[in-house]
Amino acid sequence: HAGRSRPRSDAISPAPQMQRSYGPVQSFLASRGLTPPEREPEVLVACEFSGRVRDAYIRQGDAAISCDVAPSERAGPHYCGDVRELLALTRWRIVIAFPPCDHTALSGRQYFPAKAADGRQLAGLEFILELLYANADAVVVEQPRSILSQVHRAPDVVCHPYHYGDGEQKETWLWLAGRAPDIVPTNVVAGRHQRSAKVWAPTAAERKRRRSRIPLGFATAIAQQVRPRTLLATARATRPLADAMRVLHEQHARRRARHERTARSPDSAHAPNDQPTGPPLTHTDTA
Repeated sequence: HAGRSRPRSDAISPAPQMQRSYGPVQSFLASRGLTPPEREPEVLVACEFSGRVRDAYIRQGDAAISCDVAPSERAGPHYCGDVRELLALTRWRIVIAFPPCDHTALSGRQYFPAKAADGRQLAGLEFILELLYANADAVVVEQPRSILSQVHRAPDVVCHPYHYGDGEQKETWLWLAGRAPDIVPTNVVAGRHQRSAKVWAPTAAERKRRRSRIPLGFATAIAQQVRPRTLLATARATRPLADAMRVLHEQHARRRARHERTARSPDSAHAPNDQPTGPPLTHTDTA
C-alpha cells in the first residue's frame, strides 16, 4: 500500500491520566460503584434523607455528606446504607445525627413495656449512643423528648423550630459531644402551631416521612453554628463509651423489671418520670 504509513510497533502511547487521589470516604464510595463527591467530606449528617442539613453545609462551603437507609430526596452527596460504615472510615470533623425515635420517644411511652421486653428499645438506645460517641471532633444528636434522658443523661439543649424561624412547636432535645458548641436561637418567630397538626399525607407512612424532614430554619442554624471553625477549644467532659453502655444496660434492666412488676400488679409501681434528669440549656421565647 504505497503512500500509506504503517503503524509502528514502538510508537509512544498516550500518557495515562493521573489517577485522582481519594480520601477514605471517597474511596469507599467509589468501591461501591458510586460517584464520590469532589471533596473529601468532613461533615457527616447521619440519618437524614431530606438533604436539608447536608445542603446547608454545602452552601456555605463545607464538604458534607448525608447518610440514611432511605435515598436522599435531593440530589447531592449521599450514602444509602448503614451510617456505621461511614463512621468507621475516618475521624470526622463533625457528625450531626437524627437517629430514629420510634422506640425511644416519650410520646410513645405506652408501648415501652413491649419494646423493652423484645429488645427494640435497647437496640435503639445503643444506636443513639454509638452516634453520640462517634469518632469525631464534634457531635450533635437530635431527638424529640426521649427516654435517653433517663438512661444516659439530660440533653444539653431544649428548643423548638420557632427558635429558628419556623413557626412550629416541636420540643427538640439535643445532646452535644466533643467540641460541639451550644446551639442558640437565631430567629424567634410567632404563629406557632404543633408541627404534627399541620403535616398531612395520604398514608401513615408518608405522614411519618414528612414529619421526619428537618425544618429548614433549624437545618440552617445547625450548619451555621457547628462548623469546623466554630468548634470549642476543648472537648466536653464525658464518660467513656464502655461506661455509658454499661449504665445504659443497667438502667434498661431496671426499667424492664419495673414494667414486668407493673404488668403483674398495676397499682404496685408509679409511672416512670418523663422529665430530663438534669438542667439542659432551655431556650426561652426571646433570642
